[in-house]
Amino acid sequence: MQNFSLRRTLMLVRRIITTDPQRWRNYALLIYLAYAIPSIYLLNSTRHLQPLYLNDMLANSASAANTISIILSMLAASLTFKCMNSKTKRLDFLTLPATHLEKFVSLLLVYVILFQIVNFLAFLLADLTQYLFFLVQGVNAGFMLPLFSSNFSGISIARDSMLFTQGEHIWQITLILYLATICRIATFILGSAIFRRQAFVLTILFFFVTGMGLLTLVILPLDDVLILNLDFIRKIDAGTICNAIILAELAWTTACCWLSYRMFAKASVITSKNIGF
Repeated sequence: MQNFSLRRTLMLVRRIITTDPQRWRNYALLIYLAYAIPSIYLLNSTRHLQPLYLNDMLANSASAANTISIILSMLAASLTFKCMNSKTKRLDFLTLPATHLEKFVSLLLVYVILFQIVNFLAFLLADLTQYLFFLVQGVNAGFMLPLFSSNFSGISIARDSMLFTQGEHIWQITLILYLATICRIATFILGSAIFRRQAFVLTILFFFVTGMGLLTLVILPLDDVLILNLDFIRKIDAGTICNAIILAELAWTTACCWLSYRMFAKASVITSKNIGF
């Protein structure tokens, strides 16, 4: 069997979805409701106010949709290795006639790529729902999509950034924001590989505890050194700082994906571990 076959990978994707189609339909419905209910609720609270306030609330609804999108993408990534959280599921998945790489890629295609497509379509449907909901009541609330796209791309954040000056570094800051999204997804993919159950919650707790530990044991004891070198840090070119952040994000994403794959490739059907495969 060759190392990688796109045809076998796509067949695995189809098998993952068709094995339990009702579950995937429920996922799609929940994603749609996660967008539709908050947007209608927020806009409904101001539909009798002046149009200026209605426009502001539409912007708030778009911001809420962005937050929901981030949470949903992390939640979906934490389900990447759900097929490995029991002996029966591991036996069923690991014995499929495909390589480890094909199985790994098929899981990423379902829980990352396909999810993003369904996520965007669900948002469009929710946006249309809230527009029609208010239109039949004589209120033209408008669509969230333009504001949602602007917030998601990070252009507005880049323009307000301290590193953004006179049109410089905007592409780097925008790339940093996009890569930050990929880093979050990669982190929760690794969390799904490490924690057999409740991967979403445990990944958040793990990195929160780790971050607090670094803050307490490393950053705070070195605050005097950081303050003394603050002028030196300020003299560093903003483009250099951006490039360093981009490289760090690429390195973190690569490390998360590589470690996840290595753990998956070494998985066995019978295991007594509570953590990992």
